[in-house]
Amino acid sequence: MLNLGAAKVIISARRIEELERVKKQTGTPEKVMCFQLDLNNPRVVLEKLTALFAVEKVDIIVNNGGMSMREEFMNLDFSVCESMINTNLLSHIAATKAVLPGMIARKSGIIVNISSAAGILATPLRTMYSASKFGLSGFGKALRSEMKQHGIQVVQIYPGYVRTNISNNAMTGSGEKFGKIDSNIANGMKVEDCCD
Repeated sequence: MLNLGAAKVIISARRIEELERVKKQTGTPEKVMCFQLDLNNPRVVLEKLTALFAVEKVDIIVNNGGMSMREEFMNLDFSVCESMINTNLLSHIAATKAVLPGMIARKSGIIVNISSAAGILATPLRTMYSASKFGLSGFGKALRSEMKQHGIQVVQIYPGYVRTNISNNAMTGSGEKFGKIDSNIANGMKVEDCCD
């Protein structure tokens, strides 16, 4: 975003030290604001972002945080189901809810939802991941129709396999980390290519 001319970029994640590392790498750290946020708690996301967006004008929001899974549904602890829906769907809905008043008032804005090919085509061992991504897809498509009258665009992006840590950090049935990189992820497109 900075190399496309953004005056300021707000980045968020759970780990503030990781945000600070990314901020330093941008080359213009004075234009980057770090904001700690845990997507597993959508109500806190709504509260924190409502307060932030009351002060900070946001023209574009990119809902990109998420987690995956590697387990059959019958073996999932229900807490994994909740985490998947909270992180991949409800927190993105909360972030969108928080940003909309300012965008509607300005009659402009872009909401970008990073979904997944799993939001179009479901696969085994990804039941809750697909459920959350199908949900995000439906939410974005319906919201696009509602926001057109306000001059706000809603963009849905469905990447395939990208070389990230998503499979390494994927949840097992008990909520533990999967701990390895799938071959389809290892052979996926580079992050930079996906971003381009």
